[in-house]
Amino acid sequence: MIITIESVLMPLIDYIKKYYNGNQASFARLTGVQPAQVTQWLDKKFIVVDHTLYSPRRKLGT
Repeated sequence: MIITIESVLMPLIDYIKKYYNGNQASFARLTGVQPAQVTQWLDKKFIVVDHTLYSPRRKLGT
């Protein structure tokens, strides 16, 4: 994945609000997963970059 200045990055919940009018069940159905899976993704703070879903792996040291 290459993130550029033009890349759009947002938390999954914001993506669902923007593109699915906040309807998590509709997002799940159109993504081909059960609503419970969406809940897990939200709980785990998944993000969307350029319409692709990503999961955090670990915090990096500073």
